[in-house]
Amino acid sequence: MLDAIELYREFFKPSAALSQPYVMVGLPVVAADSDQQAAYLATSARQRILRLIRGQPIFTPPPVRGMDGLWNLEEQQAVEAHLGAAVIGGPAAVKQKLLHFLKLTSADEFMLYSDFYRLEDRLRSYEIVAGLFLKPTIQNN
Repeated sequence: MLDAIELYREFFKPSAALSQPYVMVGLPVVAADSDQQAAYLATSARQRILRLIRGQPIFTPPPVRGMDGLWNLEEQQAVEAHLGAAVIGGPAAVKQKLLHFLKLTSADEFMLYSDFYRLEDRLRSYEIVAGLFLKPTIQNN
């Protein structure tokens, strides 16, 4: 990803549509109320990638307490490599990781995506992320 961003910026040529480089980075995010809850919920994404590697249907399965016994070492390494840029954690960890990626990439925009088994968990994840960076508005009554 970093090499691709560097090459894009180095060889960018302005056009009528875009006068300077614009970098949007896609990041998988699993935010939850705690690091432990996020790790648990992220097992759904890990299982989904594992199914992809195995050539199985890639529906998103429910989370499990642990991945031990579900994969071998090579599969684990492949799944973790696939999710190498994943941002997984509670609010503080997610904020720290997103700010780290911003500093690392100088991205203009992040496109966040996630695999959750339950819609409620996905919505809560996005609510957490939005709450980290959006300033609350003050309403006058």
